[in-house]
Amino acid sequence: MNAVLYSLFPVAAALVAAACAVFSQKSDRIRCLMQHLAAGVVVAAVAVELIPELLHRRSPIPTVLGFSLAVIVLVILKRTESGGSSKNAALTIPKSYIAATGIDLLLDGIVIAIGFAAGRKQGKLLTVALTLELASLGLALIGELRSRQLSRWRAFTITAGVSCFLLIGSALGAFILDYLSAPFLTAALGFGVAALLFLATEELLLEAHKLEDTTSTTAIFFVGFLSILILDIISG
Repeated sequence: MNAVLYSLFPVAAALVAAACAVFSQKSDRIRCLMQHLAAGVVVAAVAVELIPELLHRRSPIPTVLGFSLAVIVLVILKRTESGGSSKNAALTIPKSYIAATGIDLLLDGIVIAIGFAAGRKQGKLLTVALTLELASLGLALIGELRSRQLSRWRAFTITAGVSCFLLIGSALGAFILDYLSAPFLTAALGFGVAALLFLATEELLLEAHKLEDTTSTTAIFFVGFLSILILDIISG
């Protein structure tokens, strides 16, 4: 129950950030900064939360299966998204971006459940880290959807729906954590690693680099990474 309740804070952060982005005139440069920040947070989440857990489990086969499945699914979605004309592509919903973000948030919810299972302090610190991540992702997702010429209301509705995957993940994690076999959980973590890396490298940074990099955009990536790293050190 604690995991689900605390998951409301990151979801609220995503919705507030998305609402601010929808009803304000943000420049492409601001969106680029937020995409770099979100990418840094996501890469840090992989480095400090998921990969150490996978290394600790020492189960290469489930890891490879879960990782490979994520790559196949996301590449297929990416190819489907880019299969139309360039004119129509600007008007389509970025399926691979949304799928990767949804998977990310689903697994983040499970991570919160795991954190509270380990201890209340760990769960709270994970919630703080994920609140920052969702605020960044909310801004970046709104910017991406608006760049595809979606209406403000539709962009906000999609962002709100995707954000709810965190609640679903935390509820699932709290309910079935004690019933899943170790290989299945390992495969799920492998899937999550690939999904998060795809989100950061093939979506967030790829879109951000359509504008010329500056010192500030480069630095903000490392600010996002460092913030999660420091939170993880504190929680340890």
